[in-house]
Amino acid sequence: LASQIANFPEGQLLIELDGRIVAHAASVVLDADEYEDWHDWKTLSDDGRLTNHDPDGDTLYCVEIQVHPEFRGRRMARRLYEARKDLCRRMNLRRMALGGSLAAATKAPRARWAWMGLVVCSFLRSYVGWVRGSIVGLVALALCGQLVAFTVAHDAGHNALSTNRLVNVLGCYGILCVTSPHEWTLQHVLGHHLYPNVAGEDPDVVHVDRYKTRMLPAWLPKWCDVLLVWSVAVPVGLTTLAPLRVLLRGVYPGSSVPAGLDGKVVVHVLGRLLHLGAFFAWPFFSKDYSLAGAAAWVFAPAALGSLVFMAVTQIAHLLEETLGEQTPTATFYATQIANSCNFATDSAVVALLTGGLNQQVEHHAFPTVHHAHLPALAPIVKATCDAHGVPYHEAPSMTAGLAKHLD
Repeated sequence: LASQIANFPEGQLLIELDGRIVAHAASVVLDADEYEDWHDWKTLSDDGRLTNHDPDGDTLYCVEIQVHPEFRGRRMARRLYEARKDLCRRMNLRRMALGGSLAAATKAPRARWAWMGLVVCSFLRSYVGWVRGSIVGLVALALCGQLVAFTVAHDAGHNALSTNRLVNVLGCYGILCVTSPHEWTLQHVLGHHLYPNVAGEDPDVVHVDRYKTRMLPAWLPKWCDVLLVWSVAVPVGLTTLAPLRVLLRGVYPGSSVPAGLDGKVVVHVLGRLLHLGAFFAWPFFSKDYSLAGAAAWVFAPAALGSLVFMAVTQIAHLLEETLGEQTPTATFYATQIANSCNFATDSAVVALLTGGLNQQVEHHAFPTVHHAHLPALAPIVKATCDAHGVPYHEAPSMTAGLAKHLD
């Protein structure tokens, strides 16, 4: 700040309120012809010090703007921008230039927040309906629960929802219909994303061995075994058995990811018990249900939600063409891309309802980018893969992806 004031005091603006500095804006004058079209913030501002200020320049470059959290929403930034415009006129400069944060540009667009709000409200309404004994509520709970997981929690778990850490942390709780935020981090972020399709590291790969074993009578088609696995994978595997194994073994099952529960065991257990009570236990204590009725009322939405969850997630990785792509010489990004498969990328409806999980290739390459931006990245990623001989897998539709998975 001292360097900014020393080099260009007129360009350093602030707003004072009741003796407190509540907002600040820094600017510098540059000769635009001395800089290339492609430049960065550090170059144009000399890493914020403004030692490159040129009194004879023609462009007012807006370096940074800050508003105290307690005073945001009061148009402080707008006032500072108007003051910058006045400064630009007084100095008879040719233009005022500014850039935006690339990190912020990769997060959820404003239009998606309304959609996410609708999804969350629909889930809460469906839960109330389910508790009150509504069949519509039961079906809606299964579907809306997965919709929250896909459109909110998944991006939040990768810090792709917002640049605000607290927003991402809160968004992670949308995964409650599947598992806890902590275990989702172990299973998905640290296991699956770091080692996609690597046996012993990616927990999802265990399903491959399950598909090879016949669990139902031989006269039934093989896909019946797949549906059986899919219907119990979430309620039995992710929600119930995985937390117990994490506590007992200290690592997430199917991987080498440590539990990371030091000092948090009590809170974690209480959270899991609260989740089990809200989604599994309460009907058994209600006078409105028999034992069989309570079991059916609990398992029906859990199984339906599990089927939806597995149908969307498994076809993106567990395919004959993607399994085995891991090689010792492959780079990290080549491994991520070669072990993933897009599906139905031309369908805006599929993209909206799956939270962009149909764009797995780009998601694995750029997990911290919100799914709304992935379609724009796809042509770049595909061209790069073609140029470097990296397999780029995609299925034209969701049904085609399911067919590949079942084969």
